[in-house]
Order: sequence, then structure tokens, then C-alpha cells
Amino acid sequence: MNSAKLAIALLAVSTGLVSTGLTTAAIAEPMSDGTEAAIVAQFTINTPGPGSVRIDAEERSTGNSDREDTDTTQAGGDDSTSVAANSAVFSGQSSPYLDDYNGFALDIPSEFSLGDNGQTSDWQGPILDGSGTLIYVNAAPIPGVPAQTLYDANFQQYQQDRFYTDVEPVEIYFEAEGQQPVRVPAFRAKEVDNQRGSRDSKLPDDIHRWHLFVFGNDRTYTFGFTGAFQTFQDNDVQALYNDVISSVRLVPIVE
Repeated sequence: MNSAKLAIALLAVSTGLVSTGLTTAAIAEPMSDGTEAAIVAQFTINTPGPGSVRIDAEERSTGNSDREDTDTTQAGGDDSTSVAANSAVFSGQSSPYLDDYNGFALDIPSEFSLGDNGQTSDWQGPILDGSGTLIYVNAAPIPGVPAQTLYDANFQQYQQDRFYTDVEPVEIYFEAEGQQPVRVPAFRAKEVDNQRGSRDSKLPDDIHRWHLFVFGNDRTYTFGFTGAFQTFQDNDVQALYNDVISSVRLVPIVE
């Protein structure tokens, strides 16, 4: 059990979320293929004596390997909205995508096509600088844990991780028909330009990632935006990805 998961379990105890028994929490961890897996940890928290706490953790990951829950996910039709064109590759058009089974929506640039969909969905974009661009979403169910608790633990983790920069809150809303939008806890983070655990700069064809984390609907949503490091250095996708991030919203889940 790594320190991040220990921290989130201890946070649950210290905030009074649980004192004993079973709780569940999640924290995001990168995968080798450029996506982010939500590591779901179930904690059995016992209090065997005064002043002592024992935490037994059982982990499971929900990343690219869990391509399930594929029904009811749907893409928008012919309706399209403008997205900033940031290189000769992009047309500046996008289409709304709604997944009311997992409870999120966003606008997908027209150059990106849906690959897998389900608990983890991804859209593959054009190849730039020898590597494919990619947008993905992982919606990891975390029942029973307040969204703010998950936000606080993850936000602190990424602030303290030297591999990430520009860790900052983002305005994301839960939108239900006939109701006022409600802001939900969310933040974004960018990988730094050096390789993990090293001062050495990334190579031009190394994968570089931006992340958006949103907490609501009893879920942790990890949105990823990836491409070759050189593509980010050339500023070819930043405005495009920023526009997609601005379009993200949570919606009611329909069983």
C-alpha cells in the first residue's frame, strides 16, 4: 500500500468520515500507455485500542484494462460547436458527447474518433510528431465518500508531487434539466517537462499529459489529454485541450 493511499485512508479517519469498519477511496495513478488509472482502495479501519488505528487495504484498479459498461453511451449527432483551431490539423469544430450511464458530458473535436467506451472511454486524434493525440475519461465509482474529501486528498497529493505543475482548481458544474448548475470539486494538473524522478528533459517523442480530476455522482472522474512532448512544445494542442476542458460537465446518471 503506497503512501498516497495511506494518506487518503488516514484522512477519512481524521475528518470523522469513518471511525471503524469499511470505507472506499480512490487516487489516480499514471499507466504506461498514457492514460490514468483510478486506483480504488477499500479500507477496513479498526480501532483495536485507545490511540491506535489499523488499516487493512485491498486495491483494485479501473483503467484501460476495465473496458466494460459499454451500453447506453452515446455521441452527439450533427450538432457541432466551435473549438479553437490550434494547428493546420484541426478544423475548429467539435460535437457534444453525452454519457448518462457514467454521468458526464463534453465536446469532442471532430478530428478525434471514439475508440473504447464504458467506464473508461477514449478518443483517438491525429498523429502529431510521430505520436497519437488522445483524450480519455475514466469514471471510477467511489460510493459513500464525500466528493470534497476525495478532492482534498487528491489535490494535496498532486501539489506535493514534483512531477506535476499548475495544480489548480477548475470550475466544473453538475447540470440537470430544470435546475440551476451546481459547482462540483475539480482541479487540473500538468506534467512537468522533465522525466519522472529525473532532472533530464523529456524526449521529443515521450508522452506528455494534462489531467482534469472531477468529483461527483459518487465517482472520481479522471480526464486525460495526451500527445508527444514535442507537440506540446510546439503549442499545437494546448488551446484545443483547454477548450475541451471548458466543455466538461457532470450530468445525472440514468440507470
